[in-house]
Amino acid sequence: MKIIGITGGIGSGKSTVAKVFNFYDVPVFTADTEGKIISDCNPIAVESIKKLFGNDIYVDGKLNRKSVAAQVFEDKDKLLQLNQIIHPLVKLSFDNFCNKNANKSFVAIESAILIESGFYNFVDFSVMVSAPESLRIKRVVLRDGLTPFQVESRINNQLQEVVMEKFCKYKILNDDKSLITPQVKKILDIFSHIKNS
Repeated sequence: MKIIGITGGIGSGKSTVAKVFNFYDVPVFTADTEGKIISDCNPIAVESIKKLFGNDIYVDGKLNRKSVAAQVFEDKDKLLQLNQIIHPLVKLSFDNFCNKNANKSFVAIESAILIESGFYNFVDFSVMVSAPESLRIKRVVLRDGLTPFQVESRINNQLQEVVMEKFCKYKILNDDKSLITPQVKKILDIFSHIKNS
């Protein structure tokens, strides 16, 4: 079994591309979603996060992500500590996911921070989903109800595409003009050839 990493900036359309991989019988593990579940439900994570941010960081049993985001934006050390809590647990969950899908030729992990988290070290192929910044801003404004300025701020705080390209040999353009399915099919054909050669 080979592991495909799918990454890209906010609004690039990673989830859309992941669904196409899934259509081609590639099970996809969504790291960002799993991280949220862990931070809300895993007793070890919850206790550690409370020690880091205080007990009131949880509201009605859910992590106050807006408060966390504001704090880690101001304090990069807190972000590092939070990642040290969450990332090993996400990796453990992903390992279990791989074990459950051991009969598959490929599995994929979708993560906005595939590179920053170090998860790219565990994948065989890295794929970057790309889209023009103006389109990314438009998508996130519609999806999350943010202002264009807020989206730009988030984009500027993420790893830029020019850096991602150094880690990702393969790229999918999701610009609402190029068809996604043929791009995914072509990449899977390449991966299958490499795997079998």
